[in-house]
Amino acid sequence: MISITPPHQVKQIHSKETIKNADISPSGRYVLTRHNKDGLIGRIWGFDGEGNAVVKADIYRPACAGGSYFSIENVVFSASEQRLRLYCRGSKDIIILWGCDDNGLWTERGVVDNVGEEPVHSHAMLQIMAFDESKKNEFKIYGYDSNGHWRKKADGSHGTGQVETGCFSRSGRLLLTCGDDHTVSIWNIDAPEKEV
Repeated sequence: MISITPPHQVKQIHSKETIKNADISPSGRYVLTRHNKDGLIGRIWGFDGEGNAVVKADIYRPACAGGSYFSIENVVFSASEQRLRLYCRGSKDIIILWGCDDNGLWTERGVVDNVGEEPVHSHAMLQIMAFDESKKNEFKIYGYDSNGHWRKKADGSHGTGQVETGCFSRSGRLLLTCGDDHTVSIWNIDAPEKEV
């Protein structure tokens, strides 16, 4: 007979605001709670040495969001837990990027607006490919610069077909795009900046 140990609670987060949803980083070091009150859309939590929840950063709706409806649809923590990417939907689809320094300080690193479908990120989250909302065959590549800030690195066009999906090679130097015109294109792109 196999004995199964029941789960036991090791940490808990208490928030004054209603929590709509939550996401956890790979090791459980950080938690992102999703909210919708007075412009607050998310909160990054960490834990002290005794396991008590500590607010690391509040995430507010960006000014470029427009419209009344806006929510975080997808959250991706990097494997290193030093970067966070939020895909948000509203009258405009927006990507919000956050980074954590060696002292545990979380800061917003960039906002990419007017993106279409869910973006494609590289393995280390040093780059993303964002679809263009208005021109379905075009895409943009964004990446971190040496100062740890987000910037647009390149524009591309799949040709006559609408970009359906894409993926980065593990090195981040090649990008593959698939179109609805039955073609696959491989792109050589600048190497991502070093991780900050």
